[in-house]
Amino acid sequence: MDFKTSARHLLGTARQYTLDQLAQLTQPEHWVYRPTPEANHALWIMGHLALADNRFASRFREPLSRIPEGYEELFWFGSTCQSSLEAYPPIDEVRTYLMDRREMLLGVLDEVTEAELDGPLPSMNPLSPMMSAPSIGQYFPYAASHEMMHAGQLSVCCRGLGHRAFR
Repeated sequence: MDFKTSARHLLGTARQYTLDQLAQLTQPEHWVYRPTPEANHALWIMGHLALADNRFASRFREPLSRIPEGYEELFWFGSTCQSSLEAYPPIDEVRTYLMDRREMLLGVLDEVTEAELDGPLPSMNPLSPMMSAPSIGQYFPYAASHEMMHAGQLSVCCRGLGHRAFR
């Protein structure tokens, strides 16, 4: 199996798990439920994953980057989950952004060349898990593992609300 096929599979599996968890959130208050005071809630996770896809893809195709106003302050590293839905954009807007940015990431994966995948890593935070990656192409499988980590957080939220972890 080639790299792109494998990366696409990993990204698809991670996203399906995330979507299965999100589908269990049927009440508005579920989106900001936190099983512990320091936990991320589902709405934050959804916005964060969308921003992450945007960033991963922009490492290859910067002109495709699109970040709605205020999203980095609400959903990126260093932001704090707010308890109120009113502090966030509408759930459907964030979900649309999540889906759009994944579609864009997969489009970038389809069009990148082997030379681009083998390129060097950009400068980054020395604590980043990507620091040990052999090439920039590892952003694609890393995107899937990053999503699965946050999907695990969603699973804890769903269980705390009385739902199953898997559908």
